[in-house]
Amino acid sequence: MKADPVTGAIPVIVISVIDDRPKALQLGAVEHILKPVSRSDLQLALNTARRVVDTDRHEPVMVVSGNPDRETILLAEDHEISRLLVSDFLTAQGYVIVTAQNGNEALQLLQEVCPALILMDIQMPGMDGLEVIHTVRGLKEPGLAGVPIIALTALSMPGDRERCLAMGADLYLSKPVDFKELAVSIRTLLDRGDLTGARVASEG
Repeated sequence: MKADPVTGAIPVIVISVIDDRPKALQLGAVEHILKPVSRSDLQLALNTARRVVDTDRHEPVMVVSGNPDRETILLAEDHEISRLLVSDFLTAQGYVIVTAQNGNEALQLLQEVCPALILMDIQMPGMDGLEVIHTVRGLKEPGLAGVPIIALTALSMPGDRERCLAMGADLYLSKPVDFKELAVSIRTLLDRGDLTGARVASEG
């Protein structure tokens, strides 16, 4: 493929049980994933592929995104079924979804993918969602510390909304999540970020 001018510019992701990433990259692959493949590993590889696509000549066919500058959402959710449902819905909406099963994994992925928005489950084992939100807001990198965060919780108790917002969440939604409300909330926060960035740029 890489030797053919017609196919040479198409990004290739190698998925293999053989752990030989250097050889895959040497042969022209943009990324190498070791089996068994996790959803987050695949999304990270697809993000890498998108960055190397020459968009003037080729359109990526494996990834759909409405806005290339606001494409990635980090979903932190320890419940597998909820994680899959939300992820599949948002993928169908045109977003690239990277998932984390706990707070520590969410913080690690935040640094790796620099998402446009975070969906944060509050009830997680170990480091819960409130701790993660507090940690994110305390980061030194403005682009990470200021990422919009929507808090999600299944145990709606008096004062939950206030605690989430006090920690730095932008919005609070109760589970089970209303997908229409979720989609509107995400779009509202991303559009707000676009307008803020445009205003700062014009003032500068």
